[in-house]
Amino acid sequence: MQNSFTEQGTINIVLIGMPGSGKSSIGIKLAEILSYQFVDTDALIEKSLGQTLQDFLDREGYLALRRVEEETILSFNAIRYVVATGGEARFTVLRPWRI
Repeated sequence: MQNSFTEQGTINIVLIGMPGSGKSSIGIKLAEILSYQFVDTDALIEKSLGQTLQDFLDREGYLALRRVEEETILSFNAIRYVVATGGEARFTVLRPWRI
């Protein structure tokens, strides 16, 4: 199909859901099927912080974690990705994000 959005190659697919709902598991499979890359924003955040999300949350608090999550997602600049977001992304960053 010539006009399929995945063949155009200029979009990302963003998975949003509750923690533990399978966003990463489904995202990995979907990315493979579509020949996209996969990224889990929680993993990006943990890598940039150098600690687990829980450790950061315990030390800095909920609002600080939301701020870091927002900064991480908004700075992600790539195409042809399946993106598994953290559970709180739906409240903060996805409204202005170019999905």
